[in-house]
Amino acid sequence: MKKTHPKAGQPKQRHARAVPRGEDRLISLLGHAILLAAVCALFIPLVVNGSFFYSFVLLKSILFRAAVEVMLLLYILLATFAPSYRPRLHLMTYALLAWFGAMLISSLPGISVDAWSSWWGDFRRMGGMVAQLHLLGYFFVLAHTLKREREWLILFAASLFFGVWMGFSGMVQYLGLNYLYRFPQQGRIEGAAGNANLFAASMLLNFFVALWLLGRKDKSATYAVMANVWLVLILLLDLLVVVWDFFTGAGISSGLEFPAVGIFAALFHAVCLLWFATRRNARVGAIVIGSAGAWCIFWMYLTQTRGAVIGLVGSLLLVASLYLWHGASKNIKLLFACMILLFILTPAVILLNRQASWVQSHPTLLRYVLLSPTDAASANRLYNWSASARAIGDRPFFGWGLENYRIGFDLYFPVEVYRSLTGEFWFDRAHNLIIDIGMTTGLVGLAAYLAFFSLVIGFLVRQWVRAKDRIDILLILGLLLAYLLQGLFTFDTINTDPILYLVLAYVSYLFAANKNRPEANSGEPLLRRRQPMRAWIPLALACMVLPLAVSYAVIRPFQSNQLLQQARAATKVLNPMTHEVRLRFSENTLDLFRRADEYQTTGRSEVREEAANYAFELARAPYIPADQKLRAIKEGIRFLRESIEQAPANARSYQYLGSLVNGTFETIRQAEPQFAQSLAETTLPVLQKGETLSPNRPQMYFEKSQLLFFLGRKEERLAAFEKGASLSRAVKDPHIDLVNLYVEGGRYEDAAREWQNIKNLGFQLTRSDYDRLIQTYEAKKQFVPIVGLCQEQLAAAPGDVELLTKLAFSYRELGEMELARQTAIKAVSLSPAAASKLQSILKDPRK
Repeated sequence: MKKTHPKAGQPKQRHARAVPRGEDRLISLLGHAILLAAVCALFIPLVVNGSFFYSFVLLKSILFRAAVEVMLLLYILLATFAPSYRPRLHLMTYALLAWFGAMLISSLPGISVDAWSSWWGDFRRMGGMVAQLHLLGYFFVLAHTLKREREWLILFAASLFFGVWMGFSGMVQYLGLNYLYRFPQQGRIEGAAGNANLFAASMLLNFFVALWLLGRKDKSATYAVMANVWLVLILLLDLLVVVWDFFTGAGISSGLEFPAVGIFAALFHAVCLLWFATRRNARVGAIVIGSAGAWCIFWMYLTQTRGAVIGLVGSLLLVASLYLWHGASKNIKLLFACMILLFILTPAVILLNRQASWVQSHPTLLRYVLLSPTDAASANRLYNWSASARAIGDRPFFGWGLENYRIGFDLYFPVEVYRSLTGEFWFDRAHNLIIDIGMTTGLVGLAAYLAFFSLVIGFLVRQWVRAKDRIDILLILGLLLAYLLQGLFTFDTINTDPILYLVLAYVSYLFAANKNRPEANSGEPLLRRRQPMRAWIPLALACMVLPLAVSYAVIRPFQSNQLLQQARAATKVLNPMTHEVRLRFSENTLDLFRRADEYQTTGRSEVREEAANYAFELARAPYIPADQKLRAIKEGIRFLRESIEQAPANARSYQYLGSLVNGTFETIRQAEPQFAQSLAETTLPVLQKGETLSPNRPQMYFEKSQLLFFLGRKEERLAAFEKGASLSRAVKDPHIDLVNLYVEGGRYEDAAREWQNIKNLGFQLTRSDYDRLIQTYEAKKQFVPIVGLCQEQLAAAPGDVELLTKLAFSYRELGEMELARQTAIKAVSLSPAAASKLQSILKDPRK
């Protein structure tokens, strides 16, 4: 046979398969292991365990980090032995690295206002640079390991599979079933995400995955792969349930006793088996995938999440507009023109009929029509965004640092959001990705973020224009547009991150293929038996770094969270006879808090706050001995002072300390008077520092006012309370308190002025408000204002005998004998029973 020779200038092709079969299997084994770990990462948003503090977040984040670290180790092994899998960067990966580089710089000490928080975050969000680096690792492993379309299809099929089961978690909540998850009795559908907005975002992304799968040209091959994947996954899920029940006794399979759960499980199994049996039938595959997409969008709709609806409609409008601009045929253009018209007319019809019974009786539609800048939720968002914009102006380049949104927000806290004495007014997210990123990473980070997504969107649009029959490209674009649009009203979490970065990695794969980068460099063998020394450096580094990553990013946060939860559980005990839950003091409980704090990784501030809460509750329990209360209070104060020392820019710790000292001061004073006095004196300057960190926060001034009261500094106390009340524009109680303080201090003109201010602000005054003020005036023997207060109430309730009685006695105290007698006569005419009380006035008004 005639031999062929390579042309001049063309590299000689090596025999890629000229390696022993065992070594070739090693490559395949590593690749399949990475793929399996990636599938597990997509499964993680379904995992919830109530034994953790923030059960909907902590375990998911820990498992995702562990899965990524496994993927990284496997990938480094693969890249060490197989040069074709080593990173080959292109413009899109450089853009992503620039975005992550901006986050990294903003998190460095000296740039971030709280670098520790920027790296480790807290249990509530499990964010920070540590989490971001795991997402970057997840992206890079996928982008450089998956080299065939079939491998990507497996992951997208797995994502939709678990999206269906995420919808199942919403169904469990909707039906009120006590199965797998513990949901609040009332509220919006939040599923396994633990939050309606985040659940809706997950459902939205999986809906677009379903559309993308339906839009692929190679339907028969695609659906065959998906049918295989779904069958394997349902069998593995069954095996997991059986094994889990056997070893833990969790009783997951007992959920089949619920008719809805049993029907869903049976139906889903039947669908998987039927689809596998007819996996080459494109029509069956389209029905299954379409049903899965409809299932996802149905549960997204029931969450009543307006941001997700805006993301869905806005994305489909933009996609339809692109098709209208560059469609394949006139019929297709007409179809998408009708779609655009439908998207415009539907909300218009609903809004025009907002008062109709079919809208008012439907909770979801009603929530959509109530969307306006004046409703409380929307108004809060607008106020928060305004405050965030001012904070960005203070640190425009690299921002405040990851996870430090709350610090910048506190500095410009909008007083308009303070509407209740007992509400939670600590915001750690803007519920807007653009503002969040601008706040935490500055304009540099925001520019890098927008540049990256502009590059991704521009690439997809160009691909669509060049090959306009590739509707799957357009639907990937639609998914990213939906993500960005709904991101204007929410933020990223572990519930959406795996699927988002899967999509971004897939686009990177398409980008590399578009740049004519081969899937595997044909000039290199798939596997080298002898590696140069430099090839072992990444593996050696991985062997040093990954154990530390596992320890600090996985094990230590896990153990700290478990100790915290054990401490919280140990704070209460159940009386088996009365079934009453009571607080209890235990040195072991305090030790659990200390041990949880010693890890000094994620969530250290939350550990300390929970210890302070424990001390506060003990101080209010009458059955706890004073010495035990004092030990817990001192420990709580120590914890909070440590937080202030380590994170001096966080206003929350300052207010927490003030609340604990004020709330337990009487308890401390009874046990150790000198310590109580010293504690108040040393806490006062701390609160004054807190004022500078959040000067518009009313609670800061109320805590300071109370502390000044304990120190006997009455004038300063009143001045601090005046400041807090002036910032409480939407809360009545501080203003009522201020009037009473003025009266107690003999400042009657100020009291009258503030009383009129209360009316001008439009607060609804109650009988108890009047009664409390009247009692204060009575204590000061001020009867003229009491007459006025009684007359104000009688104008609205002229037949109120109690008010008439009080007015009669006030007239008598003022020497208005005839007015007192006439008022008493009127009261008795309305209620003869009042005669005995008013007898002294009726007989002789001077007595």
